[in-house]
Amino acid sequence: MSKTPLRWQAKNIVFNVYQRILDEQGAERTQSSILRHVQALTGVSNTTIRRIVAEGRSNRGVFSTPGKKRKGGKNTASSSSDEDFFMDVQYLEPFSSSDSL
Repeated sequence: MSKTPLRWQAKNIVFNVYQRILDEQGAERTQSSILRHVQALTGVSNTTIRRIVAEGRSNRGVFSTPGKKRKGGKNTASSSSDEDFFMDVQYLEPFSSSDSL
């Protein structure tokens, strides 16, 4: 079994298949038979289908994919080149209109 999370498009497909079967045959079938039918059509486990359906119902069918986990953090300290630039700016002479370009 793959442990990678499903992308939002795949979750949306599973949710739509579940909703379609529920709309067409919901009164005739039990919850477990609907889940088995969705599993047979999509290849996703029953537990995952239950999670996707719960997420779809709570978010009105809008799904998101978890973001990539990145190591480290932002470097908030200013670099020495920034400090050098601002030190140089202080010592520049003002521009006058009489100077020619």
